[in-house]
Amino acid sequence: MADFSKSLLIPARAISSVEEKMVRDSLSSRLLDLLLKSGKIVNLGDGVVREALPNTDFALAAQDFITGALVINTEATYINVALAANKYLGIYFVANLVAAPVITVIHFRTGAGGASTKASVMPQKLWAEMEPVGYLTQPIIYVPNETVFIRVVPNAASAGERLFIGALVAEPRGETVSF
Repeated sequence: MADFSKSLLIPARAISSVEEKMVRDSLSSRLLDLLLKSGKIVNLGDGVVREALPNTDFALAAQDFITGALVINTEATYINVALAANKYLGIYFVANLVAAPVITVIHFRTGAGGASTKASVMPQKLWAEMEPVGYLTQPIIYVPNETVFIRVVPNAASAGERLFIGALVAEPRGETVSF
């Protein structure tokens, strides 16, 4: 498993479109390999990799990445959902899609109440440089039945922010996508 202590954010402008594709392809292959090795599929063709969906995979209220109201300097739960028994999820970037972001820390946790931290990143530097997108140096992998628990800390109050979580999901063909 990856050393999550090395998950840092790299500004999107610092990587080329070819490098971005390599990151996605590498993560896609890794997730399919995990699915195959776990016995959840028999052949690679039995699995699919797709973009994670806000409502379907993260149990957000709508098919959009919007936090709830945020209170200054108060850690808030953004996502708290257990993965299905046949899904692997890999997070590889974050993007804040508001003009003046207030989220300064993002914690990627797992377990009951977020007992274990997989990674914590501080996107404030990105936001200060007017860069809305940051790629993780190491993807954050969640395995079947694991709780995806993401918490954020703002430096100002907000009615909510569009904090996009860039992630891929690997699952057996027919679960969500049947082509």
